[in-house]
Amino acid sequence: MNAAIEQAICNYVWQREPSNPATYQDLVGVALKSMPMIGDNDLTALLGRLIRAGKIEQFEDDERGTVYTRDC
Repeated sequence: MNAAIEQAICNYVWQREPSNPATYQDLVGVALKSMPMIGDNDLTALLGRLIRAGKIEQFEDDERGTVYTRDC
């Protein structure tokens, strides 16, 4: 996987305010800018790696569904 995509996603998530976390759709847009042919499975795997590495955090929001924020 491209390190540029990982960095772009982290930068996007990290710059968001905790009260306005990134949604999966937001991250699809970020990933597609770096790698237009990225598939859903590849993006899901990438997000899993970033979560396990402690770079981002995933949680469920009642209004927005799955959201991503910086690891606090």
